[in-house]
Amino acid sequence: MGDIVKKDGIIILGAGVMQIPAIKKAKDMGLFVIATDKNAKAEGFKYADLSVALDIKDAAAHVEFALKNREKYNIKGVFAGADVAITAASVSAALGLPGIPVEVAERSNNKWLMKQRWLADGIATPYAEEVTTLAQAKAVVKKIGLPCMVKAIDNAASRGSRRIDTEAELPEALTDAKDHSTTGTALIEEYVEGTEQSVELIVHNGIHHRFGIVDRHFGFQPFPIEVGHTNPTRLTHETQESLYRLVTGAAKSLGIGFGPYKADTILTKKGPMILELPARLSGGFHSQYTTPLSTGLEPQIAAMAL
Repeated sequence: MGDIVKKDGIIILGAGVMQIPAIKKAKDMGLFVIATDKNAKAEGFKYADLSVALDIKDAAAHVEFALKNREKYNIKGVFAGADVAITAASVSAALGLPGIPVEVAERSNNKWLMKQRWLADGIATPYAEEVTTLAQAKAVVKKIGLPCMVKAIDNAASRGSRRIDTEAELPEALTDAKDHSTTGTALIEEYVEGTEQSVELIVHNGIHHRFGIVDRHFGFQPFPIEVGHTNPTRLTHETQESLYRLVTGAAKSLGIGFGPYKADTILTKKGPMILELPARLSGGFHSQYTTPLSTGLEPQIAAMAL
């Protein structure tokens, strides 16, 4: 008998409904798919070759699993199926695989760390400060004015974030933001008006490959909850170019030089501004479904192939 050929193994972080396309695509690519999720009954587990009940936010546990099973499952890559760039970077670093440094992943997952970089580097972004106490928050609100945004430092999908129009709303908003931050702090950010977008790219060998822009739609104000998007964007070519220039500059400012990233941007009276930029692909059925359907581009396949 000939030698048994081992498939290349990939760890996909997350096995919820929005991670199912990545799991299926990885299988179609001929990879051995290891899916992790703290929910032992995660829907995506039924499509994976191996299901592991691990909290995808627990980087240390994933590093331990990857080191222990690297040879057994021929692990050659890790994919952030959700907002877990830190876990992905930690595993890549531990296994000596290509990826971004853990400190860069941490910067891309913390709104205050990224904001400090952008403000220092002159990247167009709303002014903000990190606060811990109500007194600090009141001082920042007085400085930037009302309305303003109160945001969780390191959460996703607008959890713990809202617009406030009066100082009376600040205590509740601050508590909510801090409760949704692992840091126990919150971000008080200048409020800017305009239409919002999601801009998606993958960088490799210094080239920032474009995977499209979508127009984001929101409801449930003062909570900025995305309720849908238009893919591809209806913006002019000139405006799209201005967004890509802004976003690639912001990624370089954070130190992202490998793999996927997606930016939340806003077109204001002052011009395009960037709100945040995690080192991962988009969620919200965007990279998973609407980009392949509307453009034929496959950001998930491209990222996993990389």
